[in-house]
Amino acid sequence: MASKVRLADGREITVALPGKKVIDMLEQAATGSESFTRFNTATSTRVWINPTHVAAVEDRPDLD
Repeated sequence: MASKVRLADGREITVALPGKKVIDMLEQAATGSESFTRFNTATSTRVWINPTHVAAVEDRPDLD
């Protein structure tokens, strides 16, 4: 399952993980010593996301 991550500036990133896993990883990064967490996008590009810049995470099974 894929997820759509919407950033505070309006950009959207499709991540190749279910929304629950994305949220868990962002929460872990926000409470730990890391300020960013790395994800693979649906097109296998690696991106680093700062949890404080995330506006929404949405499951998108139609993007698998």
